[in-house]
Amino acid sequence: MARIDKYEVVGEIGRGGMGAVYKALHPQFKKFVAIKEVRADLANNPEILKRFEQEIEVLAQLPRSFLPET
Repeated sequence: MARIDKYEVVGEIGRGGMGAVYKALHPQFKKFVAIKEVRADLANNPEILKRFEQEIEVLAQLPRSFLPET
């Protein structure tokens, strides 16, 4: 099983213009998370990084009850 940092990657959820999203398991807490990876060729693009940070801010503001359990 592949790993990203401490997370065990279960599989790919989807792929788009900015990169890929993976379903992963936090081994200690036994919780699933989504990990978005920006494509390597876009990783140094300031506009892409700004959009990525905006997505993070929006997701951080969502109430936990809104997010699906997996």
